[in-house]
Parts: sequence; C-alpha cells; structure tokens
Amino acid sequence: MKIWKQIELNRDVVHLLRYIAFVAMILMPAFLRAQQAAPGTCTSVSSFDKAAPVIYGEPFFVPALCLRVTEVKSGMPQVNKEVIIRYTWRWFEYPYPEHLGGVWSDAYDIVWCTTGSDGTVLVPDYHLAPRGWYNGRLSRGRRPSFKELELSVENYHLWLSTKQLAQLRTPKKNTAVVASRPDHFVGKFRVEVFPAGVANPRVHPAGAKSRSAPGG
Repeated sequence: MKIWKQIELNRDVVHLLRYIAFVAMILMPAFLRAQQAAPGTCTSVSSFDKAAPVIYGEPFFVPALCLRVTEVKSGMPQVNKEVIIRYTWRWFEYPYPEHLGGVWSDAYDIVWCTTGSDGTVLVPDYHLAPRGWYNGRLSRGRRPSFKELELSVENYHLWLSTKQLAQLRTPKKNTAVVASRPDHFVGKFRVEVFPAGVANPRVHPAGAKSRSAPGG
C-alpha cells in the first residue's frame, strides 16, 4: 500500500513539474521582452554663458543621436557609464591678456547622459546658438560659429567633426561613425555614433579617422 502511495505521489510531482515547465514556456517570451536591453538617456543641460551674449552666429542643428560605448579590449558594452557631451563653438574674445589683438576662444553647452543596460544612450536633437561676449571693431567678419562635438567617458575625450555630423544627418546610409582623437591615441573606450532610430548600423570607414579640425 505504501508503495502505491509513493508511486501516486511521484506521478503528482511529475505532473506538477510538467505544468511548471508548460507555464514557463508560455511566460518566458514575455519575461525576455521585459529584460531586453534598454538604452540610457540624458538628464540635464548646462550653458556656458558667463554673461548676456552680445553677438550671435549662425545656429547649428545637431540631430538626435545614439551613442554606443564599448571597452576597446573586450568589446563589452559599458553599462551605466556617464557620458558628457559638449556642443562646442568658438567666439572672438577681446580684450585678452596674452593677445593684444584678441583671440578665438572655445565655449560650450554641456549635456549629461548615462548609458543603459546595452551600453547605448539616446541623445535628443540639439539646437545650438553660437554666441559671444564681444561685439566691436575687431569682431567684424569674426562671428561665433560651431566647432565640434566633444564626448567624454570618464577622463577619456573624443571628438566628432562637422564633417562626421554631416554624415549622421542622412539616416538612409545606415552607417555609424567612430568618435576619434586628433593624436590617434586609442584609449580604454570606443564610442560609435549613429542616427537615432537606425537599427544595426555599419561603421563608416571614415569614422576611424581623426577629426578635421584640431581642438584643445
């Protein structure tokens, strides 16, 4: 009698395990969808302005972008990494202590972002108004103008030139560019940039080259 009860108990356990497996098969797709990698976002913006601008240059539009941050050695996505984006322009500064005739200076607006669980971050489009704080005789023909996009991951700095940004304005090409340095130094991180909404972008061959304009 005890043997038969044990057999019945074993059958109940088997049926229970089969039921659990069946439910798991049904729920697993939904669970996996919920666990899919999600991109990070940008949270705050800070402007350079030290006083009210007195001169403006031509506005510059930077389209919505997606940044993918990976480690150079392993190729692994970098999760929850802070990425600082500087929208840099130049303006003619006068007076300037070391240059009696004035000098071109850099200024920038900053956006703080954090990568998501897949190592990417969605950066919204940005309308930059290049501006300056000197408007006089020496500023004729020297209006503020957009210079470049600077990307910082930890203490590693990379840049995107106006030429690379122009490539990213055409999502039809389904390509990405690689942020780079003028000295070709390869650091710890690699940052690929592509238009927001483009799936599985291919890295553009020109993306590995240095930026066209030198910077600080």
